[in-house]
Amino acid sequence: MAQELVGGAARGEDEGSSRVQFWPAEPGSVRVLLASQRSGLEAALSAMVAVWEALPEAARLAQMLPTPALMTRILALDLDEADDATLVEVAAAARRVQAAAQETLTRAAAILAERSAMNQPALALVTGGEACTAGDELSIRLTAPRYECLSLVRQGIMLTTILAKTGTALRLGRIDVAKAKAMVDALYEVPWQAAMAVEDLVLPRAAGRTPQQLRRDISKALISVDPDGA
Repeated sequence: MAQELVGGAARGEDEGSSRVQFWPAEPGSVRVLLASQRSGLEAALSAMVAVWEALPEAARLAQMLPTPALMTRILALDLDEADDATLVEVAAAARRVQAAAQETLTRAAAILAERSAMNQPALALVTGGEACTAGDELSIRLTAPRYECLSLVRQGIMLTTILAKTGTALRLGRIDVAKAKAMVDALYEVPWQAAMAVEDLVLPRAAGRTPQQLRRDISKALISVDPDGA
């Protein structure tokens, strides 16, 4: 009778029949090793949870990404009872959520502008205007000026293509809406190679800069990257 080891069992084959015999784990066996590793992982996770729960509320908020969990945590707080540090972090957290929502808004506008139903070349011939009607559709639904909705489309296109790193930073709440708009407005008509090079230069510091400072950084970077074009 031949035996084949299968996990913690011995499978025997005899005259076309098969049976499985289990034996207890021995010290140093695979099953004991896996159980030990699982116990170690559970202990590590428990320690991480304990450290998290020991943090003050302000510190917890400061470390959270702009996800639904963050918004749920903010809404569950009694702001009238919160201390000063917590209120500051609530404001910062809400701004990160706002940034993530703006990234979704502009991305949706850009995708809408690419749909065939939004692009009718014949319309441009009749009106002498643009062929894309995404800005008009958004203007009606959002009850916002058409120029503002066209800006959303322009931002979405840039933040999902040439300035994709800026779009990611906005989605993660690392930069706010004003800074993302400053990047798009300054680089929209710049050749894509120069725009991407400028982004690489200024984006790493953008979180710690005001929108006005960021615009100055972009201007300086443009000169260094494309002195003729700048």
